[in-house]
Amino acid sequence: MSEPRLPLREFQARLAQRLQNAATSTSASRLGILAGGARWLVDLSDIIEVIDSAAITPVPWAKPWFGGVANVRGTLYGCTDLAAFLGLPALDTWTAARLLLAHPRHGVNAALGIEQTLGLRNPTQMQAVAVSHPPSVDCAEYLVKHWRDEEGYTWHELDLARLLTSPRLLDAAR
Repeated sequence: MSEPRLPLREFQARLAQRLQNAATSTSASRLGILAGGARWLVDLSDIIEVIDSAAITPVPWAKPWFGGVANVRGTLYGCTDLAAFLGLPALDTWTAARLLLAHPRHGVNAALGIEQTLGLRNPTQMQAVAVSHPPSVDCAEYLVKHWRDEEGYTWHELDLARLLTSPRLLDAAR
């Protein structure tokens, strides 16, 4: 037995509502990541892809947080250990890392190495909290807010746009 047909106007109204709901939930979504043992939220619009770490070629005379460069489908990306850059414990190894590829609108071919992704999170379903001490002094200028989820975990929301265009990140030379 087939479903009853909807009048065209009702179908269009329902479709418009579903699209609006999807757009609203996507705009509130953040990608949860783990870096330096801390939980972070990043805006999905600041990244284009998350991949397994590619073969990273080390670069001499670079700062300790700069892992090197990786060729991702013909584009070279500078690979930064996000945790080490933020003053937290560095990745144990790049081979197990995930790379967040920066959106091209930021004007840099940057890849941020993280420990793992933790799925999509919606800050509107979390409680904003005050944190007396951020995870490190080096991350304070890139923080937007702190959140606590229903399981009691604290999440630190990063302003990736500010981080990706910061002079400190763009100067990886020693």
